[in-house]
Amino acid sequence: MGEAPLFAGFCYRMCPMHTPAPGMHGPPEALFDAPVGVVFVSPSGILLRANHAFCALAGADASTMIDRPIGETLAADDPADDVHLHMALASGGDSSLKARRVLLRPDGARRTVECTCWLVREPDGAPRYLCAIVTDVTGLEATARVHAERLEGVDRIFATAPFGIAVFDASLHIQRTNPALAALLLVPVEELIGKSYYDLIAPGEQQDVKARVAALTDGVWGASQVDRRFVDARGRVKYLSTSGTRVRIDGEVLYYCLFIDVTERYAAEAERAQLHEQVLHAERLRTLGQLAAGIAHEVNNPAAIAVGAVELARKHLAAIAAAIHATDLPAVRRHAERLDTSLRYCEDGSARLAKVARKLGAFSSLHGGEVTELDVSTLVRRALDLVANDLRHRAELVVDLQPLPPLHVYPGRLVLAFTNLLLNAAQAIDGLPAAHRITIVTQASADEVLIVVADTGIGLPAALVDRIFEPFFTTRGPTEGTGLGLTVVNDVVRQHRGHIEVRSEPGRGTRFTVHLPLANGLGATVAPPPVAPSPVALRRGRVLLVDDEPLLLDILSDFLAPEHDVVCAPGGVEALTLLAQDTAFDAVLCDLMMPGVDGIAVHAYLLEHAPALAGRTVFSTGGAFTARAAAYVDTLGERVLLKPFTAEQALAILALARAKTA
Repeated sequence: MGEAPLFAGFCYRMCPMHTPAPGMHGPPEALFDAPVGVVFVSPSGILLRANHAFCALAGADASTMIDRPIGETLAADDPADDVHLHMALASGGDSSLKARRVLLRPDGARRTVECTCWLVREPDGAPRYLCAIVTDVTGLEATARVHAERLEGVDRIFATAPFGIAVFDASLHIQRTNPALAALLLVPVEELIGKSYYDLIAPGEQQDVKARVAALTDGVWGASQVDRRFVDARGRVKYLSTSGTRVRIDGEVLYYCLFIDVTERYAAEAERAQLHEQVLHAERLRTLGQLAAGIAHEVNNPAAIAVGAVELARKHLAAIAAAIHATDLPAVRRHAERLDTSLRYCEDGSARLAKVARKLGAFSSLHGGEVTELDVSTLVRRALDLVANDLRHRAELVVDLQPLPPLHVYPGRLVLAFTNLLLNAAQAIDGLPAAHRITIVTQASADEVLIVVADTGIGLPAALVDRIFEPFFTTRGPTEGTGLGLTVVNDVVRQHRGHIEVRSEPGRGTRFTVHLPLANGLGATVAPPPVAPSPVALRRGRVLLVDDEPLLLDILSDFLAPEHDVVCAPGGVEALTLLAQDTAFDAVLCDLMMPGVDGIAVHAYLLEHAPALAGRTVFSTGGAFTARAAAYVDTLGERVLLKPFTAEQALAILALARAKTA
């Protein structure tokens, strides 16, 4: 009889023939009742005995398998595995070995089994038989294969994902990351390992990170989704949208985070915002052009009063001099009273001019301004101040402004919107003023405020009403409008989370109703009103005045001379020349807008060479009409004196500056 093949690492080829079952000298019978498969194999690889559990696993009777090579039932995928285990058993020792084999069933099915086997020897050391416990691990193998495939898939995602992935430990230090995150931050993967999350984000983000991490829920993605500023290796800020979840593995807390680059989106939004501000500014200037005639009327009337009052004052001064020369005291008193009245007229005219200038300055500002909480009716009044003169010559003006609940708004933008609506109403009227009305009403409901602007003008057909908010659409001639006025109105209202209703009928006028929700999400924190400082007794001070208007310098010197030693510089260049030699001043009052070297440059010099004096510098301005100056004014807070100002205002702001420490 030929030699039998090796049995899956169990057989140990010691003799050409197998010993039949009766010669096994009593293998442990208890094993045959075990719930797992048990087989006994001769040294030559012949199956000697098999228990019921093995027969059930193999799907065959013991009689069909006994006395046949075990390799017909249990086989190795790779013959080299048989040789390896054969050599291990032949090397001696009685320890058990494990091997993974394939169980071949008569029905063609294949099962994966794990065999734990050991060699039983004769007293002289010769092999007696081999015992193996056979366990079905087909399901476990499939599970392991799926697990391995999943791990491989995770590794593949880490390696090829177009977005950043990182695993952080409980202290937010990176345990693992992928090439995409390394590329975003311009840092090699190996250098990112061990870095803290806080080392990667921009300053000022740390506190928010701690709050969001604390709010994470185990296994829930997106609970912390937020756009955050990061700093790459070149110091550039990048915006990354982050989403994370917390997991617990064997009691250890880990954080999994995704990072998606949204820097381009932020850049596009910033560019869009800049373009929007430019459109707003252009629309303000265009609206000012439309208001030019009315503004000229508003300026010329108080200017005429001021000029006439000055001439009248000179007349009474001459009369007082003549009366003094003639020792006519009643005449002196009479003309002195008239002089006082003339000066009050001059003050009134000047104050009205200043009011117009400030309204125009605020209206034409390049900046959109900060969110403020106020009653929207006050903004409607500001718009009416600008256009009332024009409206009165077009129609009867009906105004009903009710007190409204405070609303968070961009004041300048809403003033522009209301002004455009009022001008649109005025331009829609063609006919005698007495035959038409322009109505503006404000009122509040439970959750919104309403602003209604209505006219009795020419009206529009329904087909055109649907298009009035389109950019560049206009029913007027090419020289009468840009087609952006109502577009800007609609845009501003949407910024406040509101909407506009329009009703119009040809020949019967148009009605705009602006709806502004009270809960608009702008939610600015309104600063408390400034507390007036308590009067502080100050010694006589030394003050530097800087202004390119010689007459104003002369007037300011007279204002301040009773309480201060005043040094004057008629411009920025002269101020820098003087400060290079002398900085022993208690305060500086400097004009902001000057040709050549302006107030910003003077302040920059002081910040570098005399920082204490820079802290005691205040600015005067007739209007910050450049973007650079307007942005600088926003940083100055209370240290700005708007022209025209009184001697009392100048003394107060200088006293406040002197009271500050370095």
